Amino acid sequence: MSNKLTFPPRQSQSLDEIPVGFYMPWEKSMQGSLPPWWVEANGQLLADSESPLNGEYIPNLNNVSKNKTVDVTNASTTVTMATTKDIVAGATIINTTYFTTGTKIISIDSDTTVTVDQAALGTASGVAATVGGNGPVFLGGSSATGIWNPDQMQGHHHDFWVSRTLTGPNGGGSDQLNVASTALNIFNDRIRDAKTDGTNGTPRTGDETLPKHRTVTYVMKVKNTNQTKLITGFTLTGGGYGPTGGVLEVSGNTSVGVTDPQAVNVTTGASDVIISILNESWVTGQRMRIRKVDSGTGKVSFQDTTNGIDGVTTGIDLDSKGDYAELEWTGSEWSLNEYKDHGSNANGEWVRYVDGTMEQRGSETKSVSSSAVSNITISFPVLFLGTDYVITATLNDLVGGAGWNGPYAVGSKTTGSAVLSFIENNNTARTGTLDISYVLSGRWRA
Repeated sequence: MSNKLTFPPRQSQSLDEIPVGFYMPWEKSMQGSLPPWWVEANGQLLADSESPLNGEYIPNLNNVSKNKTVDVTNASTTVTMATTKDIVAGATIINTTYFTTGTKIISIDSDTTVTVDQAALGTASGVAATVGGNGPVFLGGSSATGIWNPDQMQGHHHDFWVSRTLTGPNGGGSDQLNVASTALNIFNDRIRDAKTDGTNGTPRTGDETLPKHRTVTYVMKVKNTNQTKLITGFTLTGGGYGPTGGVLEVSGNTSVGVTDPQAVNVTTGASDVIISILNESWVTGQRMRIRKVDSGTGKVSFQDTTNGIDGVTTGIDLDSKGDYAELEWTGSEWSLNEYKDHGSNANGEWVRYVDGTMEQRGSETKSVSSSAVSNITISFPVLFLGTDYVITATLNDLVGGAGWNGPYAVGSKTTGSAVLSFIENNNTARTGTLDISYVLSGRWRA
């Protein structure tokens, strides 16, 4: 079964658009388990550090029974308990020693006291009692779902009120009643129970007025799917994010391991951050997005040293604000679906692309003294994967002379540097400063 909640047509399907504290009916007998950001509204104390409702009592919309320790006073209808925030008026209170069977709570008077409809049978402190379980108190709310209940009205009587005493035949007058007694006082008499008119069976009465309904379990949203969590240590091994996950906020760490986040936003400051993806039971098609969100000089490096990313187990970098990567689990490793990385340093600037190609740009100057040949070593901004890159160089200016617009040759190459040899047009020795710019095209990964 899917764990997704069902929305009526034309309503938004985004769970993040539903505010925290919103509740809705859920037929759990048909839909499996709840997503982790929803809980059943059973009157429980919420213990979830990621929720803004942490430490609050969830409303008891399903009237689930609660085990209580209560204090009772002889012949009193006042009952004291540690908290009343998880119970509802109309619930039964059950303890056959101190309470008459069927005793109901008729009002919640404070956070610790209630009034019952029948006085306690004795005096005691710390009495164990069961509270609740007398049927729905919120339309159809129940721990058991899928049950059709008929309509009903709240049980009641009507006063039959007149302004004088009516008498029998001997009294006469316009208020005469046809009764056998000589006097009938009806100030405290009432019209009694409702009778059927023959169209819909015997009228149904109960503790509350209800239309015909189907039982459901009410659930409440207690946190957002993208609930942020600040990591202050070095390793996160859980946190309840799951395949549909949340956003993991990483700030000021040198190393952090992540399990099951949907997105990782990284603030580096001046320190590098290493994101290590742990070896978990990933779901094929599951995606993870990692983004650098600040302008700090530190870089983000993410890696899966066990399974690899497109066959590579070493780190992949995000160097500048706004750079991001989207990974998808293929069943055996991560695939890089989207990638944007760019940056600059003293040697120039670079852009990395998702297909593994990279382009770098830079410039270099070289002083020439009485020479017709000038060998210029250029140091790249970042390393290429290999030495099969292409160099395109342009001579911008020669200070102190002309004639250096002739061909150049590429000498020795490494993944991070290359030697360019410029030759004067007429092979004439000259003195001056060469100013060149270059573009490099190659690969940053296979």
